[in-house]
Amino acid sequence: MMLEDHPHHLADTRRFGRTANEIGCEPHGRVLLKFDDRDHIGQLGTGHPRLMIDGKSGQPGTPRHRARHQFVAAAIGTDRLRRVLDALARSAMQKNQLAPLAALPERAIEVIEPRENPKRHRHDADHRRPMRRGKAALRQRLVASRRRNVLEGSAMEIVRAGAALGAEVRGIDLRQPLDDDTVHSLQAALVEHQVLFFRGQAIDHRQHLAFARRFGPIQTHPGYPHAEGFPEVTILESDRDHPSKIEKWHTDMTFRQHPPLGSILHAIVIPDGHGDTLWMSLFAALDALPANLREQLEGRLAEHSFEHGFRESLAEAGGRERLAQALLDNPPVQHPVIRTHPISGRRGLFINSLFTTRILGLEQTQSDELLALIFEHIERPEFQVRFRWQEDSIAFWDNRSTQHVPVNDWWPERRRHERVTIDGDRPF
Repeated sequence: MMLEDHPHHLADTRRFGRTANEIGCEPHGRVLLKFDDRDHIGQLGTGHPRLMIDGKSGQPGTPRHRARHQFVAAAIGTDRLRRVLDALARSAMQKNQLAPLAALPERAIEVIEPRENPKRHRHDADHRRPMRRGKAALRQRLVASRRRNVLEGSAMEIVRAGAALGAEVRGIDLRQPLDDDTVHSLQAALVEHQVLFFRGQAIDHRQHLAFARRFGPIQTHPGYPHAEGFPEVTILESDRDHPSKIEKWHTDMTFRQHPPLGSILHAIVIPDGHGDTLWMSLFAALDALPANLREQLEGRLAEHSFEHGFRESLAEAGGRERLAQALLDNPPVQHPVIRTHPISGRRGLFINSLFTTRILGLEQTQSDELLALIFEHIERPEFQVRFRWQEDSIAFWDNRSTQHVPVNDWWPERRRHERVTIDGDRPF
């Protein structure tokens, strides 16, 4: 049985003498799961459809707790190997040993020697008597890792997509109503990972709106067209006759007193191999900002302007007439240059080259020079994640902690997305 598609194959298994797509297992074979500095041994049997755990854990914080842990599982055969590995991962830590979401270990898998007798492991010097099934209480808990999070009791998985931000959500159908537990898990994942990606979600406008409304009230956009009969569904489309005008990194709609909490973007038409989108973490950008620059920004406000962000559209023939009401409804606003996230409490930069015009309290020349330095800084690749669109892919990003920009390499081909934006609070 080949496991090349199994999500545990995330670390380099060549150091064990095998590549990931060569890994298989005979009945009763032993599987080594490498979790950083600890090895977890899984025993695959054929007649015991239950999970048994053996751990040399001791009490948290003791040397014994920090020692190597051995885990033993019995399953119904190698045709269920994926399920066994998932069960091993879920049981990798006792209830009081769960790591935070941001600190998950990497994994590699190696099949060791098959064993003739599946019960012999009980007599090995490295194993203790397996714990009773009733003590395996982790099935209702969340196990976190740097690369992969498994939501217990659910088919939903959250798989990290980038070092600074981003995760892909698997095993969920957004056409169906979501229960409260799933929504809470997605809310937590959004704050943690800042942008979530979904594949194969053929949702219609009503389903798109229903999903977004689970996270808050909906905003409309004053400058873009919307789907017929659905003013909350913004259409973002470009082709040969209507090239994209957005070529700058930006946070959505910071020209409003209450910028969005986030946006949910659904891919409808995607040029083959083109039209990716980049997101960047404003938390990471602030954390890496030189101290002298950060000192100049602390406690300051910046001005954000709809007119500045839509100056190209306003310069078109009839542009000012078409956007006259939007100009009246959206005068310049002020936001902190460094914003505190209302959920996590983390601080991040909150200025962007599309809508931010100046930093208050500085001469215009000084403000322009400082903004130019900041905008150059935040474009560093280590703060970014890149998403390759497919039709019916979805991106859901936290607008309070990210910026994004499309990679405009698809013109003159057609590209169409539909977006629903969730109302936010006033930055502080």
